[in-house]
Amino acid sequence: DNPYEPSTTLWEKWGASNLTTDQGDASRNHIMFGTISAFFWKHLAGITPAAAGWTKLRIAPKFGEVCDDLGSAPLPGWRSRVLSRVEATLATVAGDVVTRWELADEVSVVPTAVLRVSVPHGAVGGAEVVMPCAGKGSTIVELHSGVVIWEDDAFVAQSVALAAERVEHGGVAIHVASGDYHFVRSG
Repeated sequence: DNPYEPSTTLWEKWGASNLTTDQGDASRNHIMFGTISAFFWKHLAGITPAAAGWTKLRIAPKFGEVCDDLGSAPLPGWRSRVLSRVEATLATVAGDVVTRWELADEVSVVPTAVLRVSVPHGAVGGAEVVMPCAGKGSTIVELHSGVVIWEDDAFVAQSVALAAERVEHGGVAIHVASGDYHFVRSG
């Protein structure tokens, strides 16, 4: 037995191969680098459970924009972002959760964001979908229905399927039932 054999997991005890006794807690099954993929769906795509069993979701993607707490237009430097588009599908016990977001190209004077989400039918509590950086002059429209949800720093639409409120860092949380939605933020 080579005590320096390569490993693919992190050992609880570095000298576990050299132990002749007390192997009871010498696990060699601690995953290394296994959580990097979770960063992509939790932060970039913004998919997290809001209730046990994924029966309610929170979709709050990070667009890479830096906004003030009132959601005014992205602060200087927003054009230096690294990503302008992210797509993700996450299989959950409630069904597949899909998010796709895209920011307008760099030459746009008014930043525009497009966010498409698919909330599975197993998410019986629906989802809270957060559109980041909705400034005082921003408008958020759900394109499938044509409903204006947010305008002039206030909730506009009133329906069973859509409700909205201001949340952290100038974002707007839109409460939706299961289904497919296509949100556009302009201004």
